[in-house]
Amino acid sequence: MNDQCANRRPRIMVVENEPLVRDVLADLLRPEFDVLTCSTGLEALDRLAIDPLDAVLAEVDLVGMDGFELRAHIARAWPDTAVLLITSDPIEADCWAWDDDCLIPNPFDACACGAHIRRAVQAH
Repeated sequence: MNDQCANRRPRIMVVENEPLVRDVLADLLRPEFDVLTCSTGLEALDRLAIDPLDAVLAEVDLVGMDGFELRAHIARAWPDTAVLLITSDPIEADCWAWDDDCLIPNPFDACACGAHIRRAVQAH
């Protein structure tokens, strides 16, 4: 890895149906990451096809394609992109775990979310 790549900020996408939540998440993450936003899984896939990113942070309960389906599509097409899913369902948060991706329980601490993203990006 050259110095230019090593020093660049990770580029991530926040995928969330709710505009207010999407904007708040993006604003919380912008001090550390370059952030793009999308409102649906299909929109996220279209953007990734044009501009691959380091990580995607998506709500599990997306309209249309849910976060798990989005994760599966990304894993096949862009295996170097980390996928982190946010859920308010405590059963999902307790039951799902992946080697280098993460399911983040909601509500969450913004610093902890940033740490999850950093770890996932480094693992990829």
